[in-house]
Amino acid sequence: MIKKLSNTYAKRIILGILLIVSFACNEFEDIPKIYDPDNKDAVKDPVIRAVEPADSIIAGIRTVIIDGENFSINPDSVAVYFDNYRSVISSFGPNQIIVHRPAIAGDLITLKVMIYGALGIARYPDLYIQEAWTNYADFTSVNNLLYTIDMDKDENMYVAIRRAIYKVNPFGEIETSWSTNQDRPYDIKAGPDNYLYFVANRRDLYRLSTVTGAQETFAALGQTAIVLDFDQNLNIYTGKRDIIVLVKPDRSVREVGASYNDYDFIDFKVYNGYLYVAASYGGRDAAVPDMGVWKSAIDNETGDLAGNELVVDWANSEYGQQIGTVTPTISSMAISEDGDILLSSNDHPQYSLFIYDETQSLLPFYGDTTIMKDVPKADEIVWGSSKSLYINRSNSMTAGKDSTILKLGIGENGADYYGRQ
Repeated sequence: MIKKLSNTYAKRIILGILLIVSFACNEFEDIPKIYDPDNKDAVKDPVIRAVEPADSIIAGIRTVIIDGENFSINPDSVAVYFDNYRSVISSFGPNQIIVHRPAIAGDLITLKVMIYGALGIARYPDLYIQEAWTNYADFTSVNNLLYTIDMDKDENMYVAIRRAIYKVNPFGEIETSWSTNQDRPYDIKAGPDNYLYFVANRRDLYRLSTVTGAQETFAALGQTAIVLDFDQNLNIYTGKRDIIVLVKPDRSVREVGASYNDYDFIDFKVYNGYLYVAASYGGRDAAVPDMGVWKSAIDNETGDLAGNELVVDWANSEYGQQIGTVTPTISSMAISEDGDILLSSNDHPQYSLFIYDETQSLLPFYGDTTIMKDVPKADEIVWGSSKSLYINRSNSMTAGKDSTILKLGIGENGADYYGRQ
């Protein structure tokens, strides 16, 4: 039995030796490489050549442009990160990627471009990203809805609540207040000679002195009014629906041209010889959108208005369509010195601020929805005297009772506010 086991064992050893010798005589086949630098079909590593803005993404910058090489034309193959935050891509190509401003802020942030299949990552270090918006003035202690706001030429803010108007200094601190006779001011504008002008859904235009605090009826309008604005000759345009009323500095009052029958006014802004009118339309003309922005030419001599030209069709835009049970609406309007129209909404579920620019496209101001996720509703927007936009979220119950006014860096100056003198 032992001999049999030994013979078997010996045979196995001999067989193993023969197999080894046999394999040793064959040519060795190399294992395929994970990365072959000579493979012309391999995905090349991305390279960043330039970034615009180059070192600081300040408040108001809406997009970041990345120029380079070896970027992809396949959207599923591209990822752009700011540190660990993945940004939203606006457009891309083999040599350029445009991304929306990221919803992060800080110093020494690294921008990274990753292409699927490439081993290398393109890096652009040491970017500074400023906060897109900050808290400006806290009215929590006032315990009241903030109906309307405006700024003067020195960047002081005026905030109208029930039967009072507050003054806030440029540092966001409440300085003083004055009593008024109106339960619900709807619109307020800083005017010349230290006066504030406001309307309150009544048939009068009021003003209050910021020197003495005295209030008076400036003009009897003959109809109710909820919006107003000054032109370059210090005429005031005001109204609520159908008819626009002109109030001259001598307090004379008359209706002006331009047909706005069946329009309910949301906001007025004077720009470049036109009165811009944000409004809803309730008439029967199917060619007129239910909501938008129109403009009427101002006669510089008489103040009369002519025409009724549609500028922004909100109702038929992507953002004016019904979402669930809500049809989003315009709540306020502002215009930049270059003519860009900013529109706020207090009921759109994703965005609260929109821009209509020289491309004649209506878009969210920030393409990344998370930037303003804590600003779900914007009831009123007002441009300051510099590159800042102020957002009031508490002039209606739709905004809850969030009584903090926000300051949003905007990157450009607002159009002239003629009453600020």
